Order: sequence, then structure tokens, then C-alpha cells
Amino acid sequence: MSTPFIGQISFFPWSWAPYGWLPCNGSIYKIAEYQALYSLIGSNYGGDARNTFGVPNLQGLVPVGVGQSVGAQTNWTLGATHGTDTVLINNSMVPTHNHTMSFVLGASTTGTAVTDCMLANISPPQFWAAPPPANAYLGPAALTEAFGQAPSPHENRQPFLALYACIAWDGEYPDLDASGVTQQS
Repeated sequence: MSTPFIGQISFFPWSWAPYGWLPCNGSIYKIAEYQALYSLIGSNYGGDARNTFGVPNLQGLVPVGVGQSVGAQTNWTLGATHGTDTVLINNSMVPTHNHTMSFVLGASTTGTAVTDCMLANISPPQFWAAPPPANAYLGPAALTEAFGQAPSPHENRQPFLALYACIAWDGEYPDLDASGVTQQS
């Protein structure tokens, strides 16, 4: 492996940081012990910027490029975290829409639905609860009554592979050329 840039982040298929690397777990370090790394990343990831600084925490997070996101109004800033592990769908997240339901006009004498109908009246009525009114929202209380439990949040992550993220504290210091572009010396 070639010499890394100080501040370079790499992922490893084992669960420890090799010499010259620190785990990207949000830990706080003394500036005096890692001056070169601090001079590059500052206190963007924690610390008091006088005696201590933090390294990025990539535990359970996915890196994203800084700047304006494509097709959106979001401006991602260095060191910012966004998003959530889980989401509970609620009424404000569901666009207004209708579902058509068909009912048989006459009573069923067999207790089963009639052909070409989604639901049928059963004689005697066997509803476990009154049917919801038109345009009803089946929120947590109604779903708890209907299914015996409240709805729970669903996971909100893309497919992923967990690897060990580390940041280099030892290596080559990245230099800037006259145009402000990083160059390897």
C-alpha cells in the first residue's frame, strides 16, 4: 500500500486500526499528539479547538460529498450529519388519494363475499368495528385497534456492507499548489 495522505479516510475489512490510522468513531484526541491531522481537519468533528479535536464518526453513517446536492436545495456542509435510522410513516407523508371499495346491495346468505365484489354485507352483520368513514386516515390508534399493535418505524437505509473506517494520522502531508488544488509532494 502506498503512503496515505494525512487525513485520508479508508475502509478496512477487519475491526482494528493499523499503525498510523485512527478509527473514525467520533473520538476526541489531544491536538498536541496529532498536530498534522488537526491542522487539516480542525474541530469540524468535535473537540474544543484549543486542546482537543474530534475525528469523523462514520459508525452507521454513509459519507456524502460537500456542496449543493443535485436537484435539491440542500447544501451539505463539512462535518454535518443528517438523516435518521428509522421512519414512522404518518398521515402528512401520504399524498391525498382514494381507494374504491365495492359493496353488494343485497345481504349475503352464505357469509362469504359475492362474485365480482370486494366486500359483501353479511347477515347478521359481523363487523368487528364500524367501517371507517370516507377519506378516513387509519392512524396509529385505528391500526392498534385493528391489528392489536401500534405501527412501528421501518428501517430507512439503503443496502449496506459494514467495514471499519479509519483516518490516517501518519503519512504524507497534502500540499496545495498555486491554484488551490491538492498535490502530492
